[in-house]
Amino acid sequence: MTTLTAGAETSSGRQLSARSGNTPDRSVPLVGHRQLLAAVRRTLATGRRALLCPAGGRVGTGATTAMVEFAHRHADDYDLAWWIRATDPELVPDEMAGLAEALGVAGAEDDAEAAAARALQVLRRRDRYLLVFDDAATPHQLARFLPTGSGHVVIISPDPSWRVHATAHTVEPFTRAESVALLCSRRPDLAVAEAERVAAVLEDLPTAVDPAAGLLARSGMSSEGFLGLVSHRDPGGAWDPVEATWRTVFDHLDVDDPVGLAVLTLVAWIGPDPVPAHLLVDHPDLLPAPLAGVARNRAVLAAHITDLGQHGLISVTSAGLRLGRRPAALLRARTAHVRNDRGDLADSAVRLLRAAVPDAPGAPDARGRWRSLLPLVLAVTDPARRLGASVTDAAWLLRGASAYLDMRGQRDTAGMLARDADDLDGLRRSAVPGAVAVRPGSQGYEVGQR
Repeated sequence: MTTLTAGAETSSGRQLSARSGNTPDRSVPLVGHRQLLAAVRRTLATGRRALLCPAGGRVGTGATTAMVEFAHRHADDYDLAWWIRATDPELVPDEMAGLAEALGVAGAEDDAEAAAARALQVLRRRDRYLLVFDDAATPHQLARFLPTGSGHVVIISPDPSWRVHATAHTVEPFTRAESVALLCSRRPDLAVAEAERVAAVLEDLPTAVDPAAGLLARSGMSSEGFLGLVSHRDPGGAWDPVEATWRTVFDHLDVDDPVGLAVLTLVAWIGPDPVPAHLLVDHPDLLPAPLAGVARNRAVLAAHITDLGQHGLISVTSAGLRLGRRPAALLRARTAHVRNDRGDLADSAVRLLRAAVPDAPGAPDARGRWRSLLPLVLAVTDPARRLGASVTDAAWLLRGASAYLDMRGQRDTAGMLARDADDLDGLRRSAVPGAVAVRPGSQGYEVGQR
């Protein structure tokens, strides 16, 4: 994580003694994308913003991982490095308010929009900063948060309309040499020719090559054995290297490490933002099997998580556990109908968040917890998910999120969440035996049978 350089001052005159920032941790240095990182640095050096977009809109090229690597390699070039989670535009003002607090120009109780404006005023007069807007939605919603100072700004988005605001850099797959280097670094006994065959089948996509390298190292299986598994195609179905690789990883873990697979699955249902590790140990009675028993022994659970992280199957950082969007979506689809005595996995995710967030969002000691967990709260209560036995807890979470955002001055979003909570309560009261389901396309909650 980056920190503020000695001697720097906020607009209020307060001295900042060390570098500051919230750049995500990296597990290991990135092997590939050297040319991309060099091109981004050249663009930023000219004073222009940089846009990272996947080639042809294709997922799996690793834009976010590349920028995390960039921020760590060039940490000494910046007094401030700040990561903005921009997937949900309604939460960006609160993200920017966190930046204002780090700059010393706002407090946790301030209106988020006003705090964001003060942060932009400070940045207008500074230069040694890096802001990364990760997974950004449309510029129509977010362009007002771009600073006009001479610092560095990077936008990660597949939306081509961002090209008006920044110089575009297409994030291509790895080069063949980069794929081979990654595979051989994880599995030193793998011959170059074997690594080349694996890389070719996986089309050099980082989000396929990376878990493949981890699986080869973890399992010790031959390249031929791996290719035989990953190349299996469903009759009439399209074959995708990322999906095929992760399917093979999940199948292997299901036999070799069911606890590890359970960790990945729970993170998939709670994410996509980093899931604090304490969620897996603070409330073991709320966890699905086989995690419930293991979580009572923290050392055993930590060993499973460490193994997953060392083999590149999950990112283990100080912020928590993070699984990529694509494998997370695949795991949710794989386990959508898995039930236990506590309900669906979606119910387990809701109940864990209900137990983790404080009862009073406005309390001084609760604001930080609500800010850090709010993206997860919104993920587990997303109308696109099927809610069953946890409807009451989901409504409670939505009301808490509404109260927090209202306190931060984001009243439109707060009102929308409050209405969603009312809808859930109404459905719970009127529902016949069964579950609350949702219409496709996230159009809202409705009563339905399992």
